[in-house]
Amino acid sequence: FGNSSRRALYLLLGSLLFLSSCAGNVGLTSRGCKASDAQVMSEDKSFVADYSWDKKVWNSGGVKMIRISNLLKEKEIDCTKVGRVRYQFAQTFWDQLFSVIPFISRMTVRLEVEKI
Repeated sequence: FGNSSRRALYLLLGSLLFLSSCAGNVGLTSRGCKASDAQVMSEDKSFVADYSWDKKVWNSGGVKMIRISNLLKEKEIDCTKVGRVRYQFAQTFWDQLFSVIPFISRMTVRLEVEKI
């Protein structure tokens, strides 16, 4: 290959990768955990988090709904002992890097839980 052919090939491959990468959405639902009242992360001074963690969520397109009750079960937290839940969606550098892979996306969900 010549220099210009190689450059054209790289441009074509890069364009295909860019056009085929996936931008899926992630959502949270409190279904299955009626005791918790999920709120968008805000500057609520009355909220005191007893537990806080990040969860990496992989998606292959479309909207992926995650139950708060499942996230609480992973940390062995009883849903009935939860007063309020705050959450925030973010994309770290690594999340963005993985999302370049075609048909794959990754988000970070930060969850903060306040006990009753």
